[in-house]
Amino acid sequence: MDNYNVKVREIIENWVETGNQLGVDAHTLLSAHLPNIYNFFQDENNSVISTYLLEVAYLDAYKMYSYKQKECLNSDGDEDIFGLLNDVGDLSDLVSLIYDEPIFFEKILYSCYEFSNLSYLGKSVIMKSLTPNENLYLSELFPVHNQDNCYNTLIGIDTIIKYISDKNEYQHTVMGIEFRGGIISNVLGYISNLMKFDYENAIYLLLEIGKIDYATSKYLFENINLEEDKNLFNDHVDLYENYNTADIIAKLLNDRDFLSDAIWNLADTYVYNEYANLEVTPELVKSTSADEISKKLVLSNI
Repeated sequence: MDNYNVKVREIIENWVETGNQLGVDAHTLLSAHLPNIYNFFQDENNSVISTYLLEVAYLDAYKMYSYKQKECLNSDGDEDIFGLLNDVGDLSDLVSLIYDEPIFFEKILYSCYEFSNLSYLGKSVIMKSLTPNENLYLSELFPVHNQDNCYNTLIGIDTIIKYISDKNEYQHTVMGIEFRGGIISNVLGYISNLMKFDYENAIYLLLEIGKIDYATSKYLFENINLEEDKNLFNDHVDLYENYNTADIIAKLLNDRDFLSDAIWNLADTYVYNEYANLEVTPELVKSTSADEISKKLVLSNI
């Protein structure tokens, strides 16, 4: 099914990208463009699309400012905008606000652009950060909010692998850099947020990462020559082979360095296919013992 929220966000993206091509940043462009945007909204021929755009901009702004508020990342100005967002009771209130408070209007348009440019994992964590009451409030206020439930689904290992692969490709083809550590940091941060906002999904994902971490660690321990690396991989193998599922989850939950190493193993196996010039692939790391650990690392064993 088409997500019309995405299509509406593309309108604002096009406004901003036009300015970027001229060397104008998004905030400056939107502020300067406000008179034209007001004219767009006042044209009766645009009434349907302008209403939809305004609702989506409000929803995106609420999501972004709510997340900042919860994470203590908000400035005084952010808190003021979030307060105004919470005062909106219907579309009429919102329309009045955008004409009475041009700065507010520019801020919600920018939030729409900002949300639109987040990665899938970024959109996921923003959506998962909303409380049930917030989701109910937003969906009752503007039902188009439900279109974005596609970002609030179960995140599995395939999504993480795809994210690492896509981000790696983007770095190479668009940014012209290679920053694998930055990608791993993204995934680590996402999982940390998942622990707060969707604990059951976090546990499910950690168990999936653990299965791959064990198989890769076992393979690398048996095939790598560097003593320091052998010790690292041996520590990982020891955890999965000699501790119960609850202890393994606790380690992955509470030891960020250990989890970071596990995510590196995932990336090296499924995306980069090498470690220290040694070929690493899903086929190479498969073993009977890995299958046994996979049976151990299931939710029913907790």
